[in-house]
Amino acid sequence: SATGVREALADLYKDLESRQSKFDRILILHFGVGAQPNFRCESACTNEATFCIPDVRGQNLQQVPVVEEEALYARRCSLVPVRGVVQDLVGQGWNSVKHTDDPGRFICNYIYYRSLWHADAMKDKVWSLFVHIADFKAIAQDIQLRFVRALLDAIICHADAKLAAATGRCTPQGGGRAVLQPPSYRPQALPGNLVANLVFVRQSDGSLKMVKASEIPAHYVLERGCS
Repeated sequence: SATGVREALADLYKDLESRQSKFDRILILHFGVGAQPNFRCESACTNEATFCIPDVRGQNLQQVPVVEEEALYARRCSLVPVRGVVQDLVGQGWNSVKHTDDPGRFICNYIYYRSLWHADAMKDKVWSLFVHIADFKAIAQDIQLRFVRALLDAIICHADAKLAAATGRCTPQGGGRAVLQPPSYRPQALPGNLVANLVFVRQSDGSLKMVKASEIPAHYVLERGCS
């Protein structure tokens, strides 16, 4: 719901702001199930809530701003270099991934705009991205898990070539560009159709550990600090 989004994101960013000095960069990934049988990395969103149906708390917002402090129809863009990330993924064979800039005007857009608005207060410390995924009936769960892993690695490579190279998954090229190496990590389980309950923690050996959804709040964050 819109109210739930406001509450959850306010709590999340308040916590991250208090701990931001511990991390080089914080990546927040929001996932939602879309109607299409593909993966869509959304590079932008709009300060407009026009719900096609009421949310779970009965709110049916129509042509109102997501963030009242900003102009209706204003646009915000992710700091994640979405075009480059999608290019890399397509180059690896993920032909079902697309770059788009219109997450609709329902809850997905609502989440994304408020997340980018909160992230703006932390400057370039926080990268936030919304990704539309498919229903598990359209794209099998194990394939979607592999996609999430590939997406994380691709973003990390673009975020910081030096730190990414330290994990062994990326090798720096000319100009500091990092090239993604095939990942060996594969998570074992993903609960439900709404992929919104995961935390990925980078361990000392450079691998990513996926924490169970039951152990964390209803959002997930990749918090990365490489030694």
